[in-house]
Amino acid sequence: MKRVLIAAALLGSVSSAAADRVGLSGSGNASVYQSGGQSVTAAPSFGVGAHYLLDLDRAATLRIEAELLPNLYGLGRLGFGGEVAYLQTVLSDPLSQTYVGGGMGSTLVFSGTNVVRTLEPTLLVGLRVTTTPAFTGFAELAGGVSFLKIKADSGAQYTERDAAGLFLKPRVGVLFTLR
Repeated sequence: MKRVLIAAALLGSVSSAAADRVGLSGSGNASVYQSGGQSVTAAPSFGVGAHYLLDLDRAATLRIEAELLPNLYGLGRLGFGGEVAYLQTVLSDPLSQTYVGGGMGSTLVFSGTNVVRTLEPTLLVGLRVTTTPAFTGFAELAGGVSFLKIKADSGAQYTERDAAGLFLKPRVGVLFTLR
């Protein structure tokens, strides 16, 4: 037990050397999929996310996000999502930072006996504006390829469909610096 506590203390001290930030965001999601030779536009959906950001150095940040998506794809069900992204600052001044990044996101929604999942490699560009030392606002535009998998179980019959497409996801939010 003593070794576990020492290891936890060491990891905590390493993580406290970098700035940690938490935040909330709102996002929109528009997707178009190609399946069986047909193009299908998914109903636009909106989400609310919670973020944790860890500065790796002065220009690089790791962001972890969890998101709730009411009415995902127009299914009338609550969807769950998440993303891990690497953000790199490309332009910076004391009040603002322009950044680019990439990551991997995923969503999941249960609709009755159906399960809809996506896997989304993402590229993004964004702008952070510092309002006070503790608060920062941000706006970004993310997009990429979306791989959709639908599993349907009607009791006697089980079907599975795959589709690939593109998505666009604007996001705005606020960040609070912990240290």
